[in-house]
This record gives sequence, C-alpha cells and structure tokens, in this order.
Amino acid sequence: MVTSQRAMGESSYDVLPYEDYVFPETHPEHLHTVARYFGHDAPDFTRCRVLEIGCARGGNLLPMAVDLPESQFVGIDLSSRQIEDARAVVSRVGLRNVELRAASVTDIDASLGSFDFIVCHGVYSWVPPAVRAAILRACQALLTPNGVAYVSYNTLPGWTTPGTLRDLLLQRVPTPLGPFDRIVAARSTLRAFGNSIRSQRSPTADALRAEIASLEHVDDTYFFHEFLEEFNEPTYLVDFARAARAVGLAHLADARLHVAAIGASAEDGPHDGETSRDSIAREQLADFVSNRRFRMSLLVRDEPVRTIAHAPAALDSFRLSSRAELARSASESDLRSDRSLAFVVDGEKFSLHDPADKCALVTLVENVRRPVAYRDVVAQTSARARIDTVATELRLASGESLRALVHRGIVELNASPARYAARAGTHPVASVLVRDQARLGPCAANARHRLIDLEPLERKLLPLLDGTRDRDALAREVSANRAQCEQALEWLAMNALIVG
Repeated sequence: MVTSQRAMGESSYDVLPYEDYVFPETHPEHLHTVARYFGHDAPDFTRCRVLEIGCARGGNLLPMAVDLPESQFVGIDLSSRQIEDARAVVSRVGLRNVELRAASVTDIDASLGSFDFIVCHGVYSWVPPAVRAAILRACQALLTPNGVAYVSYNTLPGWTTPGTLRDLLLQRVPTPLGPFDRIVAARSTLRAFGNSIRSQRSPTADALRAEIASLEHVDDTYFFHEFLEEFNEPTYLVDFARAARAVGLAHLADARLHVAAIGASAEDGPHDGETSRDSIAREQLADFVSNRRFRMSLLVRDEPVRTIAHAPAALDSFRLSSRAELARSASESDLRSDRSLAFVVDGEKFSLHDPADKCALVTLVENVRRPVAYRDVVAQTSARARIDTVATELRLASGESLRALVHRGIVELNASPARYAARAGTHPVASVLVRDQARLGPCAANARHRLIDLEPLERKLLPLLDGTRDRDALAREVSANRAQCEQALEWLAMNALIVG
C-alpha cells in the first residue's frame, strides 16, 4: 500500500493530513548502499545534504536529521499547515540541521543549493504533468555530480485494477461534497459495486472483489488521497525512465534490492555492452509477470555515452543484517547437517539446507538486526560450520548463497555499524525526537528508520530516558517493578530506540 507524504493541493491536505510515517528506503545510508551495490560512487551519507520534496509534517525527514547530525536537511511542502507543524517539532527538540519551506516544487531554484540525496516519496503520480516534469528537472538541476535521487510512484500493470475502481468512484461520487462526505459516499459505492458483482466468476471480477475487500481496512486519509484526489497517474517503468532520460537522468535501480535485483542477475552478471535501458527492459518484463503496482526508483545524472552495467558489488564491502527469526530453536548439529532449517521473515516462512547458509543467517539472527561486517559473518560461519574460511566463502557464494538471500530481501546490506546501543546503559538515553514522539503518540521512529508501535510501559519510559535517571529511578517513576522495567528497556534497545 502506498502511504505518500506530499501535499498536492493545500486544501485537501490541510483537512486530511497524512499521519507521520517513515520510509526506510529513503534514508541516505540506504540510498548510498543500493547505489554502491550497483556500481555508482554515491556520496558520503554521514556528511551530506538532503532535500525532501513533499516532506509533509517531517515524519520522514526529522528522524533522519536526528540520526545524521553532521548532515543538512531541507524539506519543502505545498501545505503551509504541515510545514508549521514540522517547524513546531524542530523547535521543541532543538534541531539545528533542518530547514523547512512552504513551497511548490515548481518554485524550486538554484537558491536551495545542491544536494547529495533528493527524496520524493509519494508525489510523482499524484500531481499534474507539469509538476511531474518539474520534479525530474529539480532532481537533475540540484543533484551533486554523484548524487542520488529517489522518486516513488504508482506503476502499471499493477495499478490497473485499483485504477478501475478509482475511475468508478470519480464518476459516481459528487465532487462538490466535502472530503469526509465524499469518503462516506465512496465507501458506500464500493460496497454496492462489490455486492453487484458478487456472483460473477471471472478473473476481472475476482480481482475487483479482492481490491474492494482490501480497501475496507485502509484508513480514510489514504483512501481519499489515493482514490478521490484529482490526480493519480500510474506509469510504466519504461515510460518513467524515458521521462527521466529526457532531462538528463538515468534510472539506476529500484530502492528495494529484492526488486532491483531483477535487473541484475547475480549469476549471469551484466551482459556485454548492456546499458541501463537493457536492464530496464528486463525489469519492465518482470513487472508484467509480478503485476507490480509501486516503484521506488533511484536516479543519477546521465553522463554522455555512460552505461550502467548493474554489476553487483562484492559483499565484503558491506555489513549484513536480517529481520529473519528462527522458526524453532536449532542445535549445532542442526546447523552443520544438510537438514532443512526453517526461518520466518515478515510472517513468511522459508527454509535453508546448506550448512554455511544456515550458519551465516543464524549469525545475523543472533545479532538482532545489528549490521555485522561480512568478514565477521564468514569467520563466525566458518567456526560454527567447522569448515575453513576459504571453503566457507565458496559455499556462501554458491547454492542458496548469501547474495541470493540479499536479492530475496531476507538479508539486508548496510554501509556502517549500528548507530544505537546494543543494550540500555545504567542511565539509558533515547533521542530527544523519540522522547517527544512517545509523549505525543503511540509510535516512535527508531534508529533503523522504522516506525515502532509502543506498548503502554515503553511509552511511559521513553520520555524519561534523558540520561539523568538510573534504572531504579525509572522503575519508580513509571510505577513498575525492577524486573518489568528491565524487560521494557531490553525491548526498547532491541528495537533500536535507545542510543546510550
């Protein structure tokens, strides 16, 4: 589901502003890492300049500014109300590396300066053609020579079915109604339409019913801005890449490695003389097969006669992490044998058989998503599997392989060590922004740039974690016993919400 943070028309976004979201794929470290993986010499992300076009209330931009204090961040949004909300947060938490402007992308000029990373999430499809063109021109004009721009958009063919329902609603729901009345009318229209095709048996009817069922569970803000706004124009990848080329930008890859890997086979490598257009053609074909409906494209400056080989970089230049968990406990003999071992990632179960692959992934699981240097993974895998280092590297490069796990989205690449504490200290510290978020709502953005739902005790604790209280004092202030407090602090550290 697309959760965009942009303001296309001031009135509708002032009335129905999006909730604050974070998008891990937009973080400068992630953009740097994916670009490097595909052979692009991306700028240093620890000391960079970042522009977010359509920053809304800063839900995505401000956590990045806290995480990278030596970098500078500029956010623009058409909605003056949302910019004022963001400025209020900046003032409360004392951020000094953020500038916020209420402006249209069509107003962007060289006075903003140049940027190493430009982020434009959930804007491109939802604005008029002239603004879409302005977004791409701004990326080309403001990127540093090796800079990377991120632009997300609804894509075809996957948006065909939801697009049909959107067209139905635009025809049936009166535009003079206010946003809330239009939402009520639109949901009623969808239910009536779903009932009218209940007995029809065809691929089209099945797809429409499934889409209607999924929309029952989305929030009203998403529903309105996705299905009832004036503009929502999905595009094929090849057409987006063509529009980018027209202003001097090249499509490098999708920001999600499991999507981007389609354009770069780890086994085959780049084809002789292959250009970025060849890989785009293969990715477009894969979009038809997967019925993809959303893309997160990375763009770079397109120099004359430049080709993008899409040759994946060696894994030893990265750190590895994983969201995977063991489906059940495993003994050392389980790891060293060829028996199947089950893991779970994001609710999906999968199995590995090769001892080296199993030991490598278990090493990452045990590090609870903290990035581990590739060489350390190899060394720990070698010791655990009881095979020498050379044999370990050969095993990890074949069969199911670490790279295959990267391309499946099971193993993630990182450019740096974790910038958060492995354990809560004697006087635990959370960032000033996280403390502010916990005071105001049930979620906080962690140091892995993900939004974490907070339990009541953790939400009480976080605002107190300014380093002035020890564990006994914390337990007293939240009216919890020491064991409960310790458990909550451990959970906060595991979820990257403690920095000291």
